[in-house]
Amino acid sequence: MNASLRKHHQSDDDFTRAIQQWLAGEVTGHLGSHMYTSDINDQRWVQGHSAPTYYFKADEKATLDLVVRDINIDVDSLIDLGPGGEASVLAKTLPLLNAVKAQEYLPVDLAPTLARSAVKIVHKQSGVSGHPIIADFFKPMSLRKPNSLLAFMGGTLANIETYADKNLLQKRLTDIFSDYAKVISYHGYMLVSFDANTNIQEIMECYNNAQLGRLITSCVDKAVDTSGFDYDVVWTGNNYQLATGLRSKRDQVVPFNGRQYSLEKGEFLPVLNSYRFPVEFVKEAASLAGWQHRRTWSATGRTQYLLFKLEP
Repeated sequence: MNASLRKHHQSDDDFTRAIQQWLAGEVTGHLGSHMYTSDINDQRWVQGHSAPTYYFKADEKATLDLVVRDINIDVDSLIDLGPGGEASVLAKTLPLLNAVKAQEYLPVDLAPTLARSAVKIVHKQSGVSGHPIIADFFKPMSLRKPNSLLAFMGGTLANIETYADKNLLQKRLTDIFSDYAKVISYHGYMLVSFDANTNIQEIMECYNNAQLGRLITSCVDKAVDTSGFDYDVVWTGNNYQLATGLRSKRDQVVPFNGRQYSLEKGEFLPVLNSYRFPVEFVKEAASLAGWQHRRTWSATGRTQYLLFKLEP
């Protein structure tokens, strides 16, 4: 791993601080970037992200088909924020790459295995070359690529940390979009997708299952004894937040890194968020960061794809 990659890779100290904050309730729902990065070749995530059903449900496929048919832009580079596994790259990245006629492919991910694999798959299937960027796409990046398309597909945009205040939540989105504007040097496009579905019954059926519970639990069980917790899902519509996390089974004291954390029975600690943003909420955040909304696609009103342009 070269120096520029090491600069962005998270350390064990980062993970330790994140767990301390999580147990203290200081910052919650932010452990997504720590879920697999301490294990360079963590097969849980390679396999999980490679399952076709993980990414490509009928609604998302129908909406992406509309995007690929109508996007009608030409760019030099496709910057793929969180490419996912093989199924995602084949089903989403390649059609978009071909549609925008990009001649360079740059996947950005904190998981080196996923980013490097994406480069190989794209080159094998299309002949387009590129290189992986090992970085946290929720933090400022040193990458500068004008005349590019930043693609944030798969709903990953919704995995930011908890903000109970909608104004602070929108400010966080605005800051993220402002950082992306710097990546393309204020000349290019941004495509974001997210699930706007707020049907509580459908949400719970999708997220409240044992398989996802094991995955969410595995985010912290290498640091904390999780036998005193149950997996749970919580929806709070006032801030559009769907939180997956662990609920304490009893009053307990959890030791970690030389400290003790007191938790009450029933206390819920979010591990990962999956916000259900309204379309106008995202458009407003992007506008505040200088992006001009160009088009929205949605086959059913659930999965949303929004295209923005930034010009000097």
